[in-house]
Amino acid sequence: MSTELLKAYVYNEPVAVTGTGGTLGLASPGAIVSGIGLGKLVSGVDKMANALGVEKKVASALEKVPLPGLGERKTVSSSAANKPIAVSGDSRRESEVFVDVVERLTLVLNRAGQVTQSYINGSVVLRSFITGCPEMRLALNDDLSVLSLGLRPVVRGNSSGGQPCLPLDDCLMHECVRWDEASRSPVFTFFAPDGEFTLLSYRISAAYRPPILVHPFLEPTARGLDYVLRVRADFPADRSAANVHLSIPLPSYTASASLETAAPPPADPKAPQLSAGKAELDRRTLTASWLIPTLPGYAEVIFRAKVLLPSNIEASGVDLSEFGPVRVSFEIPMYLTSGVHIKSLDLLHGGKTAPAKWIRNVTQAMSYVARWTESTSPAHVARA
Repeated sequence: MSTELLKAYVYNEPVAVTGTGGTLGLASPGAIVSGIGLGKLVSGVDKMANALGVEKKVASALEKVPLPGLGERKTVSSSAANKPIAVSGDSRRESEVFVDVVERLTLVLNRAGQVTQSYINGSVVLRSFITGCPEMRLALNDDLSVLSLGLRPVVRGNSSGGQPCLPLDDCLMHECVRWDEASRSPVFTFFAPDGEFTLLSYRISAAYRPPILVHPFLEPTARGLDYVLRVRADFPADRSAANVHLSIPLPSYTASASLETAAPPPADPKAPQLSAGKAELDRRTLTASWLIPTLPGYAEVIFRAKVLLPSNIEASGVDLSEFGPVRVSFEIPMYLTSGVHIKSLDLLHGGKTAPAKWIRNVTQAMSYVARWTESTSPAHVARA
């Protein structure tokens, strides 16, 4: 047994033992035991043996106890952290491609409903669940033109019968895209990497038709005025805008205000009544928040704020320019303002089976503002 292990069980200082003739020499084992004390040494050794025996029994018992949820222990290489995560048993995910064409609108309207500033930021985003990075080919509509690439439309007008496509100012492509500068058709070949990536991103500065129009009116009353907003959806009837939200600031001198929303009755008596949503007023900031859950194409809803003015302000002297800009947010699924659409998406090489393709088009409001500071004819402001 090692001396180092015995040190923890020795409780007195060592005693020096002299050799024969009074000189210091090597001590015999018997002398060492005699100097320390046989009883204390035996007691320390017994304690150490007992402690070691208990530890061995506890360790043996712990080895036999199964750890919950861990099962059999396995050791893996440190390179496992670099391996892709795969869901076992999900074969459906191994042959799917999701494509999102998203357009975000920036637009400024004046009080006459005219556009003073507009552009579109678009992107084509792919999520590929096909193993092996197969070669794919994506084709856009034939009437597409990209000014920065020198790409001119193959045909005039939309071949699918929809609205004509707006010209793209520029188009940025992912590094996996193989593009031939001599190409005259909007066809892009690429090796799709695993996961999500932006295949194309583009920008359009040409004027476009606003999908949602906002028209303001002021109607003076006996004790104040009515601030009226007429909101119209200017896109096909088979589409609907979701979560249309308008932030409507009122003048800082407003004494009080009550809010109302309304929708005209449907032309067809059997059709359900359109919901005009709900408007609430933040009295601290004097800002009305109007939320319309669903707004179908070509539908129209009305917002009315009955504003009570202080006694020193006359309603006839109030102008629309004293009302802050109205900010609009919305999302229109399965609709693109520019007219861009995916004509085809094909798997060329590298895949065992034809993948399931899911294509979604979405238009979103990024910065959609209606301002009333621009001058216009009095016909757009109702007077009593």
